[in-house]
Amino acid sequence: MHFTFVTILSLAFTYLVFGYLGYKASHQFKRPVTPLIWIVLVLASFACSFFSPGAMLIGGGGFNIYINEALQAIGIGILIGLIARELRLKLTAH
Repeated sequence: MHFTFVTILSLAFTYLVFGYLGYKASHQFKRPVTPLIWIVLVLASFACSFFSPGAMLIGGGGFNIYINEALQAIGIGILIGLIARELRLKLTAH
């Protein structure tokens, strides 16, 4: 894959925006989060990179947002939100 400034910018924009949406969505998970949910989230985030690798969500002029990258960013955002919540609860418990 050939990276230009515009493709790097679109990738960063995708992960920031959709990662933030995933982080906000992580607040909807009830506590405690079971290990099965963790495993499914990690596997789904990994598998999203193989889901329709060329299908654009938004595109134009080299600034392309791909569906698989957006889904992966949402999954990573959810994982970061859940990890942050667990760490925050463990630190305040001590």
